[in-house]
Amino acid sequence: MGAQRHFDTISRYTTFESCLLLVKLVSGLTTAEAESAYGKAAFYSVPCTTQCGQRFRIWQGCSGSQPSDPCPIDGLYFQKECFLGYLSAVSSSDATCSGREEELVAAWGDSLHNSVDGRGLRELVASPLSNRWLVFPERVFSRIFIRGIQLRCNLLRTRVRSARHGHGGQTILCRGNCGQPESLVHILQFCWITHDARCARHNRVARELAKRLRRLGYTVFEELRAPTSTSFIKPDLIAVRERRATVIDVSIVSDGRGVTVWNEKKQKYGADEFSLAIISALRAIGCDVDFLVHQPMIISYRGICFPQSAKAVIGLGLSKVTVSDLCLLAIVGSLRTYDTFMRGTWR
Repeated sequence: MGAQRHFDTISRYTTFESCLLLVKLVSGLTTAEAESAYGKAAFYSVPCTTQCGQRFRIWQGCSGSQPSDPCPIDGLYFQKECFLGYLSAVSSSDATCSGREEELVAAWGDSLHNSVDGRGLRELVASPLSNRWLVFPERVFSRIFIRGIQLRCNLLRTRVRSARHGHGGQTILCRGNCGQPESLVHILQFCWITHDARCARHNRVARELAKRLRRLGYTVFEELRAPTSTSFIKPDLIAVRERRATVIDVSIVSDGRGVTVWNEKKQKYGADEFSLAIISALRAIGCDVDFLVHQPMIISYRGICFPQSAKAVIGLGLSKVTVSDLCLLAIVGSLRTYDTFMRGTWR
């Protein structure tokens, strides 16, 4: 952590004169233009410079340019190269280069989405709010930021992942004696060792959503029991305002399960018997309701919000930041679940 903070400090406080010179050399700007551009730019943190470096490499590949300075890659040079590459990519007006850049990004995306680890990231295309914590890394602790990326990319250590490196005779079965391969999705969604941690992850998301709704003036009931003809139902949240009730059931799902779970929840709570049971339970405690709708809140264990759920939450009056915060809360819960598994099976 100390080394990372030191590197970040070096990156942020690169001297003005050397950067100004490199701006002029690499981007081809005049002195006045370089001073104007550099004067308006802030010193970027490590996550930001990493993104700028990626843009710089894309721009170099599309334009056919090559690095002209064989300077060793120390902290200062890394900061300068990334910053200047970002300026070059932004200031480039070549339409052909722009088209090639889009093709290159699309090819990288297809390659990632077709891989075992990146298949679950396809859903991110339709859920940009799930990436807000990546766009604004200053709102996240550095440890959570790094491990959150590892979670998103399926890079956390498991027996299935370790076996890819060809260690002969290594078993891939779960250390919890489940008889199933010890993959990340098994640890975070199915293993008996992490059952309590998964429940805690779910409850934290539900409580945070309830707190945000109460701030908007909703009357929120948590796990209200509504008797039915054979048993009872207990949705996570029922938000009531202006004689309108919204049933919200929170689900943390596996990759690709969003549509299935959404339809199942809609079908379950959309049945006349269950809807009447909820309305009756609300009226029994003195809450008159004329209209009831169900909006499932579905987030994957990677912290990717189902698009329909994001629209539903925003439709209730909550902000886009709330959707992002709920996704980040799911990520933190998944990381805690993973740590629980590792502590419980360590030997």
